[in-house]
Amino acid sequence: MLKNINVGQKWKKKKGFSKEDKLINFLNDANELYNGMYLASACQNFIEWQNTFLQPIVDANSTSQGILHNYINNIVKKIPVQDAKHDQIVLIKERFEIYGKYIDFNDVIYNFSERNIFGDNGKINYSDYNTFVYDYDRIEEELGKIILPGVCLFEGEDNLNFVTYWGEGFRGGNSEMISKFYGKYKQKDLNNDEKQIVFEYISNMNKNKSAKANQKRKYDFK
Repeated sequence: MLKNINVGQKWKKKKGFSKEDKLINFLNDANELYNGMYLASACQNFIEWQNTFLQPIVDANSTSQGILHNYINNIVKKIPVQDAKHDQIVLIKERFEIYGKYIDFNDVIYNFSERNIFGDNGKINYSDYNTFVYDYDRIEEELGKIILPGVCLFEGEDNLNFVTYWGEGFRGGNSEMISKFYGKYKQKDLNNDEKQIVFEYISNMNKNKSAKANQKRKYDFK
């Protein structure tokens, strides 16, 4: 199955999704080339990007001595990427905008660095004027405040949920995409005008099928 997702990466030409796309494009699929395989490939990338960013932070702060250790308990609570909420995703640009104190990484570094211009005797040493001294602990602490609240690791690719079509077999707990989609987005009843449109559409389809069937039954005995 994961091999098929990698094939989706190879054939990935779709740049984005829009409301004009067919529903099949939004149903995670690892069997049929194109369509839902684009989304499966995207999910694979999301897992890799988020976990590659967060796992080194976990490894470096496994004890209470780590500057960012207060965030670790939440980060290691893995969730399926398809269930992730907005505030559980590492969205760095948005995090800086929400925090509001700094523009970007460079701004944080600038605020916690200074020119290395003073010698041991307290006098200015112009030979080191172009070098900087960085407060790495404060930089790390501030970046943690900006980026890490609420975010967590994603479960691996083996736990991705896929749509299963008739004849493809059953994937156990990984075949519940439609039911989960239905539970998350409750259906609304059609109004009378919409019901009439559906009724007329089905009626016309049935009439066309009947007409074609009658044509097939005509025999020429001449």
